[in-house]
Amino acid sequence: MNNQEYTEILEGYINYIIVENGQINTDDFVSKSLILSGSFNPLHNGHIGLLKTAKNMIKLEPFFEISISNVDKSNITLEDLNSRISQFDNVGKLLITNSPTFEDKSNIFKKSIFVIGYDTAERILQDKYYNDSTTGALQEIYNFGCSFLVAGRKVDKEFLTSSDLNLKDNYKRMFKEIPEKKFRMDISSSYLRKQNGFKL
Repeated sequence: MNNQEYTEILEGYINYIIVENGQINTDDFVSKSLILSGSFNPLHNGHIGLLKTAKNMIKLEPFFEISISNVDKSNITLEDLNSRISQFDNVGKLLITNSPTFEDKSNIFKKSIFVIGYDTAERILQDKYYNDSTTGALQEIYNFGCSFLVAGRKVDKEFLTSSDLNLKDNYKRMFKEIPEKKFRMDISSSYLRKQNGFKL
């Protein structure tokens, strides 16, 4: 990705670009897709296996997605972003956005299903990510026709699934579970960074 493309996304001139095997595409329209969002620092087999499992369950076109900005972290630099993009050669299609929240993403990728882990689902339910209005954000995501496919995660020695989320009844339909027998991989990017000396 060049500096102009990076700036156009960061400043909102374009909503996203698609990268496939190093080639940039700004023309295709993405909706009603499977999207696995993350920082992918680094990309690992858990990410790849999770999106593959989701595609086997729901026959929609799969994408990975990286947002330049993040609610909890500083923006990804162009140099760092290009390094992360290079991991996806011969892996799959990658969306580059400047959409840090799922409310933002659902506004762009309408009628899509976001593939997430239990830990991400918990964060979605925290008010601080949505101007203290989680209920309003979930309603907005629902209005855009989007929902979530949730993989269980090991948390403090316990494997937790979407059934463990604190959800109001009217929003439970938005969070469908990936059964543990279909996918479980206890691995994280933060652990790999510590093991391999990646920058935190």
